[in-house]
Amino acid sequence: MDFREITSAPINEAYKGLRTNLQFLGYIKKIKTLSVISFNPGEGKTATVSNLAVVTAKSGIKVLVINADLRKASYEKGLSNYISGFAALKEIILPSKIDNLSYIDSGSRPPNPTELLNSKVFSDLILEVRDRYDIVIFDTPALGSVIDGAIVASQTDGTLIVAAANKLGFDELERLKIQLGKAKANILGVVMTQIPKDEYRKYYNRYVDMIDI
Repeated sequence: MDFREITSAPINEAYKGLRTNLQFLGYIKKIKTLSVISFNPGEGKTATVSNLAVVTAKSGIKVLVINADLRKASYEKGLSNYISGFAALKEIILPSKIDNLSYIDSGSRPPNPTELLNSKVFSDLILEVRDRYDIVIFDTPALGSVIDGAIVASQTDGTLIVAAANKLGFDELERLKIQLGKAKANILGVVMTQIPKDEYRKYYNRYVDMIDI
């Protein structure tokens, strides 16, 4: 996984605002584990995870990012290897170039990713890492094609939906909300991406009214 300094001032401020909003929500219910999910690939979910992790870590908070998309193999040992019993936890937690930010990559592609995420080993891992870090952020697979993201979301304190303005329809967003509801996920809000600058307010009002969270 690649974590970089945010060089754009407006983007940096936007993610600082997202971090502040999550911290505010944490006063009501402590948010130590966070799933980030989208309906389709290419909506900016992984970029959202990376940027949120960077601005949070740079504020002095100890962050762990876990790539829970087991259907995409990584070059390094990772989550799938640990759950399958082929790697120790200390082998898969890797440092990034950003202070206070570590990560676990997806690992080798297994034949049964859904079963691994549904396992007690994965549930126990979440409990262990939440005690080691101030916040653990999960990058999940797009929920439009597989159920894996909902499985992860059902086990975390909160879930952020990433929705691209030019890719996600209202029907798809409603289906996403229903799937997460069935998983009893705690939906915290929607991060809108790829919005034309002159249409921001229009998208903001329409999506907030529709998602009703």
